Amino acid sequence: MTRAGWVFGVIALLLLQGLAAGGGSAHHNEAIMNFTGERAPHDVIVISNDSDFSHQASVEGWPGNGTAENPYVISGYEIDAHGAEASIYVENTSVYFVIENVVAYNASSAGILLYNVTHGEISSTNASGISDGYGVEISQSSNVTLDKNIVSRNRNGVGVISSSHISIQNITSTNNSAAGIFLFHTIHSVLSNNVCEYNSKGIAISDYYSGDGYNTIDYNNCSYNTDGGIYLGVGVKDEINYNVLIKNKNYGIFVDCPYGTPYRLSWSNVIEGNVIRNSTTGIMLVGTDSPYYQPFYNHLLRNNISFVDVGILMAAASQNTVEYNHIYHASSRGIYLQNAASASKDNTFRDNEIEQCGYGVYMGTQATTNSVTHNIFNFSNVQAVDNGKNNTWDSNYWSDWTSPDEDNDGIVDIPYHVNGTAGSEDIHPLVFPHGGHVPDAPEKFNATVGDGFVYLRWIPPPDQFAHPVVGYHVYRDGKLINTTSIAVRWYNDTNVTNGVTYSYYVTAVNDLGEGLPSRTLNLTPVGPPLPPSHLRAGVNNGSIILLWDPPSSNCGAKIVEYRIYRGTASDGETYLDEVNGTTHIYVDSSATPGVTYYYYVTAVNSAGESNRSNEVNKSLGSAGGGESGTEHHSSSPGNFDVMGSMWLW
Repeated sequence: MTRAGWVFGVIALLLLQGLAAGGGSAHHNEAIMNFTGERAPHDVIVISNDSDFSHQASVEGWPGNGTAENPYVISGYEIDAHGAEASIYVENTSVYFVIENVVAYNASSAGILLYNVTHGEISSTNASGISDGYGVEISQSSNVTLDKNIVSRNRNGVGVISSSHISIQNITSTNNSAAGIFLFHTIHSVLSNNVCEYNSKGIAISDYYSGDGYNTIDYNNCSYNTDGGIYLGVGVKDEINYNVLIKNKNYGIFVDCPYGTPYRLSWSNVIEGNVIRNSTTGIMLVGTDSPYYQPFYNHLLRNNISFVDVGILMAAASQNTVEYNHIYHASSRGIYLQNAASASKDNTFRDNEIEQCGYGVYMGTQATTNSVTHNIFNFSNVQAVDNGKNNTWDSNYWSDWTSPDEDNDGIVDIPYHVNGTAGSEDIHPLVFPHGGHVPDAPEKFNATVGDGFVYLRWIPPPDQFAHPVVGYHVYRDGKLINTTSIAVRWYNDTNVTNGVTYSYYVTAVNDLGEGLPSRTLNLTPVGPPLPPSHLRAGVNNGSIILLWDPPSSNCGAKIVEYRIYRGTASDGETYLDEVNGTTHIYVDSSATPGVTYYYYVTAVNSAGESNRSNEVNKSLGSAGGGESGTEHHSSSPGNFDVMGSMWLW
């Protein structure tokens, strides 16, 4: 058989398979993709309204009808925009649709662009290399979901502008020159479980002009960014909770009020439970000399800030509450009220634990009428400095001032003198810490995945002053699945399905309650794949041809090869050969005429080999005779019957 004849035969097989499956172009593309393992090249897609979407879906063979139950699906394409505005541009639609498994590149504005769209979803796509634009841009849209996408080497990885009710989750956004994810004038949106690393800013948000933001930014990993982790410029009623922010250059979280029109106020935001390490500053609240450009009524609580120059910096920030934070190893200042043209006043600092810092708290001359109560000052070089006016210090614990207490009332008999020009004193210094705080996050949270299990392990959080850890809580997909004692720092989750991704974190518990979450791990247990399906056999040019469909699930790991087994009796097959994981056809040119051969195929991934496929048998017949054989599988609508002369070309 010549190489040309072999190639022609394979192409004919694939075409016949595609036609038998329905005859549309989408089915043809699917056949080619299954054979090559690659996405099908496609021209730029531009959809201008609902009726245009319906028309193009019909022409292209895209499944779905645009309803919530059966959305249109654009899938499996590689689109080089050749400098066009976007590889996929959808505008002015209200139908339901999904864009998935697409590679978009070489566009001038965005890899994928949605404008004035509702009910869209973009998943498992890669939109990268748009150096002057966005990987994905969503503008003036609502009810759009982004899930499991990769955006890299753009100006902004994801940009959301003047939109609402946008869900961005499980995005990997790296090496973008501006922000990994950027929200402007966008409200009621959720950013969760995203990885934003090696950008300028991990996540940047501005509620400017939008009034109340009500955005939620939680459980993201924004680390190794060249400016900072999360930037909130003019944020209103946003929540920034339980994010991991490590080794960002300038800051972990920055709440800013830059000059502009109209008035820019960052107020009533909640910043809770974030883990911030190895940045110049942990959390910054910065205003200007005008009361109309200041952060106020913000609530900072239960954040863990360590190995920074400054833990919390406030400049021209007023009426904020800072409580239950743990700040340690801040080489310069734990909490710093920096001098600015406008005062930082009427802030409340309570129940924080500040330890082993250069200065525990440092108040500049513009710090006025702030309250510092019930905090733990533990072994800083200088516990506190007050150069401001009318600040109140009361009922704090000072590790260097715990006696005398002759009346045993729990209050040191001599007031604690606070350094600085203000001449402040804590007149009720505590002999023992007041309150303390719930535990910090467990550390070194790691996992091993395998066939039907996810094995989690961690180490305790840093020492808890006066309130030791008594146990741990393990969460999967946001739900508590196990509790352990202090001695058990592992959990093996066997109630999992191979190939399904689960999200895990762990918390520590002490007598005050449950502490901060660890980093979140998105883990996929991996097992041997399911078997190939619909194995069929035919004859061509003196060879037996096998064709099969890939497994319905790879169980979490890429198929790397298929193994072909052959024998001369049913259930008597032995290993014959193998092909790579993107090939679903095999030519047995060693078959002897007149012998009936039995075959099955298995799939192999990194976890092992699948069970066997259905068994088929085929014979070349005697010399000059015809073929014969049977197949042992259940046919289903749309499957191509390979029996008979159709395979004889």
